[in-house]
Amino acid sequence: MLITSSWNDSLHFCQWKGVLCGQRHLRVTGLNLESYNLAGFISPSIGNLSFLRIVDLKNNSFQGGIPHEMGRLLRLRVLDLGINLMEGQIPGNLSHCYNLRILSLNKNKFIGNLPKELGSLSQLVALNIQLNNLTRAIPASFGNLSSLQRFMAGGNMLEGNIPGSLGSLKGLRILGLAGNKLLELFLHGSGLGTGDINDLNFISTLVNCSKLIKLSIHDNGFGGVLPNSIANFSTQLKNLIVGRNEITGSIPQDIGNLVSLNTLGLEYNQLTGSIPTSIGRLHKLQGVAFGGNKLSGEIPSSIGNLTSLTELGIEENNLQGNIPSTLGNCKGLLWLQLYGNNLSGSIPREVFGLSSLSISLDLSGNSLSGPLPQEVGNLRNLGLLSLSHNKLSDEIPSSLSSCIRLQYLYLGNNSFKGVIPQSLESLRGIEELDLSNNSLSGEIPKFLGSFSFLWKLDLSFNDFEGEIPAGEGFQNASAISVSGNNKLCGGIPALELPSCPDDKLKKKKMPLGLALLIPTVCGVLSIILTSLILIILWSTTLPLDKCKHEVFPQLKRSTFAHSIGR
Repeated sequence: MLITSSWNDSLHFCQWKGVLCGQRHLRVTGLNLESYNLAGFISPSIGNLSFLRIVDLKNNSFQGGIPHEMGRLLRLRVLDLGINLMEGQIPGNLSHCYNLRILSLNKNKFIGNLPKELGSLSQLVALNIQLNNLTRAIPASFGNLSSLQRFMAGGNMLEGNIPGSLGSLKGLRILGLAGNKLLELFLHGSGLGTGDINDLNFISTLVNCSKLIKLSIHDNGFGGVLPNSIANFSTQLKNLIVGRNEITGSIPQDIGNLVSLNTLGLEYNQLTGSIPTSIGRLHKLQGVAFGGNKLSGEIPSSIGNLTSLTELGIEENNLQGNIPSTLGNCKGLLWLQLYGNNLSGSIPREVFGLSSLSISLDLSGNSLSGPLPQEVGNLRNLGLLSLSHNKLSDEIPSSLSSCIRLQYLYLGNNSFKGVIPQSLESLRGIEELDLSNNSLSGEIPKFLGSFSFLWKLDLSFNDFEGEIPAGEGFQNASAISVSGNNKLCGGIPALELPSCPDDKLKKKKMPLGLALLIPTVCGVLSIILTSLILIILWSTTLPLDKCKHEVFPQLKRSTFAHSIGR
């Protein structure tokens, strides 16, 4: 170490420039030698200054490695060796300096991996190791740096996954990882955000991470505007998941540049604007989650280019216009959620051609109109169908009976009319059925009472009539609702419906077929009886001669027949 002119025996060392001492015992507590144009090597003897709290040698020309003896400085709080020419590996025994608050080794020539032992520095607030030649992965033990607020590691050759344990760093405010070979960054569910407009500044530092394939920062409370720079991320990026924060702004128009994306999650933020048409270039997309924002405009028809799509959720936005028929090209779609928008027009038949839909089709809470197409029967594997709170009309198609895997069927608050199709008896796996607030009529089908899995049935506010069917399904008043149907009667007392008229008589009433047969038989018998009476009366009034003429030949024939028989 080159000694400055003030460092001589004529002055007490506590008066030397850059040297700080304690007032009581005059022991060296700090070396503040930033930008002194110093060169050479750091002497191992520095380990003897056991009262050192600050070592600031930043912006000089020191060479060589960090002496292992520094690990003996148990009172050390600040170690800043940034902007020098130092090299070698970072000694793991720096972890013995358990009072360290700031460790800055940036812009040197350090090599090797980051010592996992540094993860024990529980009081460390700032760690700056950027612009070195460090390699391998960031140790998972860094997730134990519970006081860390700033972690700058850009401009190295770090590789592999960014450990998910960093997600436990609740106080982390600045994260710089640009210019590495990192593959994945998982910081979800960590509460890292403050809701401040600067929360996402670190995003731009990831643009130069040319190997980055996964970025997950959802559920952190991040504020700020979604930077357009995300469209300039590595074209190798596969997962971009930033949902459930407080992010504003719009989806970048050039989002289509991220051609390797298979998951894009921006759900439940405060994003506005429209869905870019360039999304149609992301042919590898399998999952899209844009729900719970303030997106407006129409769903672009280019979304039909996403033929690998399995999940699409754009629910609870302000989208308008028609559902694009091009969605019918997404033949692998399992889950489609468009509820809670302002979509209008009829439901494209192409949507009901997606026989792959097996989890959910939820189009509720829109302004969709027209009849429910017969093609709905193509959804044989669907588990949930929700079309409630729309303007759908006409009769419920009997083809719904083909959807034998349905567990949840919601058709309430529409304008359906007619009767409940008898064919729906095949939907024996139904658990929830809502047909409320329509104009359905006729009697409630008896088969509903035999659905053993049905635990919630809402038929309220329709025009049903007649007696509530018997059956197990109608014995639990908390599970069924039939209010608003003024022509219904009977059922369990808890339903508070009037008794059905002539109830006892109806129980003794004979079958309809027999009731129709009896009058017919009686009519025929009366005709026969009347005819016989007339014949008898007519016969008794014939003249005697005529009677003889009539009777004799008969007797003769009878005698002749008897003679022949002998």
